[in-house]
Amino acid sequence: KLADTLAGILAACDVHTALLDLGQSTILALGAKTDGSPWRIGIQHPAESRGGYFAVASVKDESVITSGAYERYFEENGKRYSHILDPKTGRPAKTDISSVTIIDRDGARADALCTALFAMGWDRAEAFLRTHSELKALVMHADMKQAVMTPAAASSVTSADPSVKLTVLK
Repeated sequence: KLADTLAGILAACDVHTALLDLGQSTILALGAKTDGSPWRIGIQHPAESRGGYFAVASVKDESVITSGAYERYFEENGKRYSHILDPKTGRPAKTDISSVTIIDRDGARADALCTALFAMGWDRAEAFLRTHSELKALVMHADMKQAVMTPAAASSVTSADPSVKLTVLK
């Protein structure tokens, strides 16, 4: 919601080109770069330090939202717990997904979808995305060796790490 609010404020101030990094998981690309080309946004590899990407998204007028348990978590008695809660239990989500990225003009919708898909787990998230191929979505498995993306995402997302098998869902 913050990204969408800021986009509205910038548009009201006649700003048509901007790239806003709103923290660890939210990027807003307002318009294109000044040369007309799309913004290129790295999708963080969960096992790498900040700036280690496994994919790159080329976007204009869209938010790039990522959810994962690799930066926001807590540890208790040697066990790591995600900040993302399972809506059925109210407890940290147990999932076999390491990250979910959604690219959308509506940042709030992208954020909600990221969280929901993360909590669903790999099989349910993949099944959901097969029936919602219009979404621009990228999901990395917890093994960090495979990721899937929707056909809609394939038009703007490219692989940046050959060690991750990136597959387009059919």
